[in-house]
Amino acid sequence: PPETAVNFSQVENQVSLVTIKQGEPIMRTKIIPFDESALNYSIPDGKRAITNGIRDDQDVVGVGGHLRPGMFLYVLATFLVITNEIEKCPAVIFPGSDLAGNLKAETRTIFQNVQILAVGRDARLQSAQVARQNVNFEEELANKNITVALTPEDVQKLVLAQATGRLSMSLRKVNDAEIKALDYIDAFRAFGIKLPIVSGPAPAYREIRGGQVVNVAPF
Repeated sequence: PPETAVNFSQVENQVSLVTIKQGEPIMRTKIIPFDESALNYSIPDGKRAITNGIRDDQDVVGVGGHLRPGMFLYVLATFLVITNEIEKCPAVIFPGSDLAGNLKAETRTIFQNVQILAVGRDARLQSAQVARQNVNFEEELANKNITVALTPEDVQKLVLAQATGRLSMSLRKVNDAEIKALDYIDAFRAFGIKLPIVSGPAPAYREIRGGQVVNVAPF
């Protein structure tokens, strides 16, 4: 039949949609490009896919929206911890907290070489030879998330970090897989600040619709 693959180039880097038995002709209607297959085909052996938000509370997109499937990330987490009893250094004060005088912010690099499987719903590698629609990338990020590959143990750690801290992403250079020994950092270690730190106010803004001011934040 005309749909039968007759050379290796017609099936290379393709994924079968159905079971193909030994000796059975490979029909091109039964295979699709790897980058058009379901996400579960893209998960590396021994790992799981998990989704994480990439916009912070000030609506800043992680790495400026330049994230793409196939890239690798550092994942950092900032936690509010009570450490005055074990570390003789100043606390970081966060207004409105019942523990305001006893909290200190710490940032830790929790993962150093995390593969991006998908950005929003797009799991296609940039090198894939597939038809791509011209879409507004901001619209593609409307769901504000990326899906990454982690070991089952690290999936648990990421879920915990999502629930207890604030996550940030840092993009790795292509082909850079070096793992560094990184300790946690706080304002005292990083900048030598010995006085309590107060988190700043939210950014000021004025929302105008149809020439009418509908929402104002304090200036």
